[in-house]
Amino acid sequence: MTSCNFDNLSLNNMDFHASGLSSSTYNDAELVNCDFYKSDLSYTEFSNATLRISIALMSAPLTTQQSF
Repeated sequence: MTSCNFDNLSLNNMDFHASGLSSSTYNDAELVNCDFYKSDLSYTEFSNATLRISIALMSAPLTTQQSF
């Protein structure tokens, strides 16, 4: 799932474990109890997103395009 638009969504208890989510956007999204462990979040944008108790350890390093 690359280049997905998750903007303005409320995502609760989502399992994105080991997903390929590069170039996706989560602008103004609310992420509660989401698992991004080992996900590829390269070039992903989280501008103004709310992350609560979310596992966000990525396999790919953060890039300059990413913001939290």
